[in-house]
Amino acid sequence: MRDHEDVARNVGGRWEEMQLLAQTISRFELQINKMIIEEEEVQTEWEDANQLVQDKMEEIKELEDDDDDVVDDNNELIEAKTALENARQSADTSLKAYTEWKETYGKELESLQNKCDSEQRKLKTLCALVRNEYSTKCLQDDFRAGLKDLYRKDDDVSQETADVALPEDFNMDVYCISSNDYLKVQGIKPRSDGPPNTFAEAEHTNIPSLRSFVHDVTKRHRLVFSKTFVSSTSDMMDRLKLLAAGSSQIPSGRSSLRCMKAFESEVNNISDKLSPLVSTFSAKMKQKVQNSLEPALKTGAAKGIDAAMPIVTSWGSKSRRTRQHRSPESNGLYWATYNATVRRNGTFTSMSAGEINMNQELCDPMEKEFSVNWQATLDRAVQLHLGEAESKVYEICNQVNTLICSSFSRIGIDQNRLANMSATAKRSCVNAVKSGRYL
Repeated sequence: MRDHEDVARNVGGRWEEMQLLAQTISRFELQINKMIIEEEEVQTEWEDANQLVQDKMEEIKELEDDDDDVVDDNNELIEAKTALENARQSADTSLKAYTEWKETYGKELESLQNKCDSEQRKLKTLCALVRNEYSTKCLQDDFRAGLKDLYRKDDDVSQETADVALPEDFNMDVYCISSNDYLKVQGIKPRSDGPPNTFAEAEHTNIPSLRSFVHDVTKRHRLVFSKTFVSSTSDMMDRLKLLAAGSSQIPSGRSSLRCMKAFESEVNNISDKLSPLVSTFSAKMKQKVQNSLEPALKTGAAKGIDAAMPIVTSWGSKSRRTRQHRSPESNGLYWATYNATVRRNGTFTSMSAGEINMNQELCDPMEKEFSVNWQATLDRAVQLHLGEAESKVYEICNQVNTLICSSFSRIGIDQNRLANMSATAKRSCVNAVKSGRYL
């Protein structure tokens, strides 16, 4: 509530409801604390009286051991026994008072505690939902900022292209989930595991939303696969139709030989036409690596060297890490954990410190420095230059297709048949190039 009031106010009336719940909880807690103090006072009186009885019994035992011959005439012993009787009466009175308090106020205290717990669960749910909204927005903003950083670092991408590729309303799908609560709410986990910790409704755990998202992504992938399959099947059927339609117009042996030679001549030239594309792509990628990635790698390596000794020193710090928390200030390991990690080449899973990977910790400063440039090179630049090469491949295939049709036309093949062959070849080329790009 202290950190995310602005997020809570995004939904009308939610912040006011949270404040009301917090005030109600405070009132319950004041009453509960007052009753707990009263109970503790009554209980303490009984415990003190009971302890006094024990002390008097010890005192009498010591007196009896010191003077066995004059037990009946020892005034001090008589006084001690009288004091013991008084202490027992006081203890009985205190116990009765404590029992009466429990009978009178015990159920009321339990009822107040149950009401307070109920209100706390409601407030906890609202706070968790607000936290999830905040976390979701932060992750989306960070992801969008990272993508924009990639575009800014990619000299080959124009601002217009970047704006089209990353619209302002773009948001990564984020789901803050509570799988444990979902299993309990749905009755999948046994009741012996206890009630849900935070959420009482399945939709608040975000598992149903995540499941719908996964289904949607799966449907999209299935649709792409289906379209590719249909396109490939269509290409094959078109070729079969061409074969069947042309079976009644089989050219002479000499014409067939001329067609084969014309086809082979043009196909054999494709490699020579595609080789410059490969050389150009390779040259552009090398230039991109030299201009963008190599400087970042060198800077990252320098930072890694500078940070190496402080990181190694932090492993011996007395401010030790835990399974839930690790920072440069709290990165120390117990000796046994340190020794076990070193003996396993720097990787170990500890019950107290969690996953430990010394090698990765030493690499982190370097990786953080060049990760953006690495992504810009291997993602944006590769995709951009592949797209350019893809367009050139289409252009070359169309040229070859046109040349083959012209050669066949001069040999005397029917123009309508050539038109069908050309259209089928173009579609097959497009599908083949697209399929190859995503292999």
